[in-house]
Amino acid sequence: MIFKPIFHLISSIQIISNDYSLNPIPKSNEIPQVHSPFPVCSNEMIDLTSETSVLSSVVNETPDDPGGRLHLGGNNLRGSIPKEIFNISTLRRISVSMNQLTGYLPSNFGYGLPNLQELRFDYNNLSGEIPYSISNSSKLTFVDFQGNQFSGLAPNSLGELSFLEDLSLSENNFVANSFELKFITSLTNCRYLQKLSLADNTFNSIIPASVGNLSTSLSHFYCYNCGLHGGIADEVGNLTNSLVLSLFDNQLTGSISKTLGNFQNLQGLDIYGNRVSGSIPDNLCGLENSNTPSINDLLWLNLSSNSLTGFLPLDIGNLKATILLDLSKNRILGIIPASIGDLQNLINLSLAHNRFERSIPESLGKLLNLEALDLSHNNLSSNIPKSLEALQYLTYFDVSFNDLSGEIPSGGPFKNFGSQFFMSNGGLCGDPRFGVPHYPRTKVHKSKRRKVIFRFLYALSGVLALAFFLVLAYLFVRYRRKQVVKEKKDISYATERFSESHLLGTGGFSSVYKGTLKNGEEVAVKVFNLELEGAFKSFDIECEFKALILEYMPNGSLEKWLYSDDYSLDFMQRINIMIDVVDALEYLHHGYSIPVAHCDLKPSNVLLDQDMVSHSSDFGIARLLCNGDSFVQTTTFATLGIITSTPHLLRFGIIAKIPHEISIITTTTLKVWIIKCDVYSYGIMLMKVFTRTKPSSEAFTGDLSLRRWVKDVLPDGITKVMDPKLLNPEEDSFKEKLECLSSIMEVALNCSAKIPVERISMKDVVAYLNKIKIKLLEYFSRSNS
Repeated sequence: MIFKPIFHLISSIQIISNDYSLNPIPKSNEIPQVHSPFPVCSNEMIDLTSETSVLSSVVNETPDDPGGRLHLGGNNLRGSIPKEIFNISTLRRISVSMNQLTGYLPSNFGYGLPNLQELRFDYNNLSGEIPYSISNSSKLTFVDFQGNQFSGLAPNSLGELSFLEDLSLSENNFVANSFELKFITSLTNCRYLQKLSLADNTFNSIIPASVGNLSTSLSHFYCYNCGLHGGIADEVGNLTNSLVLSLFDNQLTGSISKTLGNFQNLQGLDIYGNRVSGSIPDNLCGLENSNTPSINDLLWLNLSSNSLTGFLPLDIGNLKATILLDLSKNRILGIIPASIGDLQNLINLSLAHNRFERSIPESLGKLLNLEALDLSHNNLSSNIPKSLEALQYLTYFDVSFNDLSGEIPSGGPFKNFGSQFFMSNGGLCGDPRFGVPHYPRTKVHKSKRRKVIFRFLYALSGVLALAFFLVLAYLFVRYRRKQVVKEKKDISYATERFSESHLLGTGGFSSVYKGTLKNGEEVAVKVFNLELEGAFKSFDIECEFKALILEYMPNGSLEKWLYSDDYSLDFMQRINIMIDVVDALEYLHHGYSIPVAHCDLKPSNVLLDQDMVSHSSDFGIARLLCNGDSFVQTTTFATLGIITSTPHLLRFGIIAKIPHEISIITTTTLKVWIIKCDVYSYGIMLMKVFTRTKPSSEAFTGDLSLRRWVKDVLPDGITKVMDPKLLNPEEDSFKEKLECLSSIMEVALNCSAKIPVERISMKDVVAYLNKIKIKLLEYFSRSNS
């Protein structure tokens, strides 16, 4: 249909409506045939309805509907827009959306439309630039140029439309004339702006800081696929009333600003398809302080296809309204928090192509509305939880390319899944349709008796082997005792009769002396105080002297090296020392079937040998020191012993009987709690070592603590809390050290989580710190080559 220039007959229109009609607009020579009490060429208003598509009546202005409207959307109109339309001064609304109109807008566009409030030119083929004269239509509240071929610069004069509420320039060819999108700055004058869409253009610039000065009423901000680069301005967080923020498919870098947690009503956040790095801010998953505005109304969060690292925040469960969570194709590591099971409204969850470890949380079985779950391409281990059988709406489930084992559940939604969703998991078994080994029940029943016999034989051989090694160990200990110390006078000789000049220190249960054995070996001798009431009741009463001979540590304690001005530790020394400590704790916690709790981890209990290798000393064995629970309740865990290669327990006269309950926690709950106390202490000590700040510092008042101080500055303000001796901005390795320190502090925060069960294990800490060390060594190797 050709857009006929019939509007030269009309100078004032009330309503012309032919929206989405298949009937042709009448030719100008047909108009006089319409029966009307007013002449067609008069200055009165006309009405062209969509039902008849003919001029049927002329309607005067009324108080309820002043001005005129021109609605011709969806009519397949071609050609250019008649210039006469732009001279109808009474027009309030023009809508020619979804046609095939071409041509340019006249340079005097806004002069003849002083009453225009709504302008819809979307989805046509209009080209050229938007005239600066559009600002003369000063009453405009709605402007939509989406889906055309407009080019050049978006005019700053749009910022003079002080009543503007909705502006869409998406899907055009607009550009920016500088590295910064200054056009946004002009829009800060539009105080009523609620929706701004600049998507699908070629700006190739950065988001200016002035974005934070846009209207506080702005609820929708679309700026995706615009060639944006640089970081996400912190000032974006000033748009606290935004409902939707879409910045996907750009080249944005840097980290996700913590200010995004300021949004009070945000429902959708799309930043996928960029180059954003760093960790996910904790406050993006809900704030800890209930008196602070919350982001808990978020319906969808898509951060996929970026370069995010660090751990998934433990507070992820606070996003209780979220229905879509996509964090796929990043480098997020650590565990999947159990709190993710609190997202009861979740429909789509994708954590694929990351570095998640350990097991799939059982709590995922509580996501009863879940329809799609993708955990593929990670390092997940253990089995697939049976709890997932309760997800009756689950239609897509992918755990391929992990390290899962055990039987694949067969009930619930698993009846409909194919083998491709379980591939590349060597340890899985179950129904043959999953493409994994199958173990028939009949075979299990037939071999049941054989398994019982084998288990018995294995247990018997284990007992015999254990007895054999115990005998060997007993003989070896006796031999060593005879070779090193034969009687009490050797210890007395080594310490010059326990002279005060040899005294290294005194504790609640013992005194430590430096001694030199007859073979010239320097040792530390810890002598226990037998006069302490209630101590050592578990030892034989005939014993009059008890001591430990320990390897002597010439470099003293870690505390001396941290807080004394006469000593200093470099970056790699601190990493190596903390890796040594965590190796010792990992052995205590996981090296044997019965875990041992240290209970007194602090820098003063970490000793350094000649080669600056750290040794964790004075680990708590309160059960060795007494038999009563009352002692444990009223006295701190005792300190006794040191983890070295060859500690010797001395007892003269009769060999000491070590109680069965040494460091054994009698209940499972208490055992886990005390082990997690060690994890917490290690996390705090990590912060001490790299910040060189004590938790007892006078700077920490009120709610502020060492952990809160470190947490509040991550990841961008890490330099504010680190020991200045570790970082020199002039060094070539400054950036790499900064990244490593951020990762180390992330590990420290995960160790010191408030809830014990949410703290990571020492095995995980060993893995994380070794990865950080290897990464730093690789950089030094490249820089030296």
